[in-house]
Amino acid sequence: MPETVLNADGSTTDWNDDGSATTSWPDGTVRVDYPNNSSTTTYPDGRVLNVYADGSRDFNDQYGTALDPDTGQPLSDPGPVVTPPVDAEEIVTDVLHGAHALSSLADAVGMLGSVEVLEVVAEPIDGVLTVAVMAFEVWKALEAANRAYATAGYCYGLMYGALDLGTPEYPAGTYSLDSEETIAVKREKFADGIKQAQAELDDGANGVLLRNKILLRTAARNSDPNAAIDEIWQASCRKTDNEFYAGHLRLMWPGTGITER
Repeated sequence: MPETVLNADGSTTDWNDDGSATTSWPDGTVRVDYPNNSSTTTYPDGRVLNVYADGSRDFNDQYGTALDPDTGQPLSDPGPVVTPPVDAEEIVTDVLHGAHALSSLADAVGMLGSVEVLEVVAEPIDGVLTVAVMAFEVWKALEAANRAYATAGYCYGLMYGALDLGTPEYPAGTYSLDSEETIAVKREKFADGIKQAQAELDDGANGVLLRNKILLRTAARNSDPNAAIDEIWQASCRKTDNEFYAGHLRLMWPGTGITER
């Protein structure tokens, strides 16, 4: 995860040592999201909104006066305001539009009963990649083996990112037929693929939608990341005219590597 990310709305997000994330907007608004799903937002005029893990909120002005979180007006009876539960259909809609991030693969499994979700995961895997901004035309110009390593890095980057597994390592092994120079190039292309995947997953609502679709696709494949990444690999290879790699090779899981089918 990069230390600082520029979001689509012009804000920047920094990750802190305690696991929290600080997002700052050009107008001076700052929000800190904590690992326990709570957050604190400070507005330019000094008002502070606290959102707690249970969904309750409290809102205060710069003098500590309690405000209504919805209207911003002073409360006669100060205290936390509990947000009503969100309708299940509304959550599904938000997930499928990138407005709500799935928390985990288990969360995705719990949504498989939705008709809308089932329609999405029934689409070809290319549908999962529709929000991708990967420069496939540029990658087509690479030598085939290097293109394969770039694509592998991209696919691993997407799956590791969606499953919160960190950064994938370059495939370990013996490269008796490769010179040190060739290995260095492959490492570079593999890293380029990972960076591209991370950039797409960090792309605001588009990135949330991409992650959600990957998790839903994985959930629909019996929660098997191996099956999901193989689909992403084949689709990505074909997008870059690597039909041979798509049909004859596959990616290893959970370790990294390219192997025969």
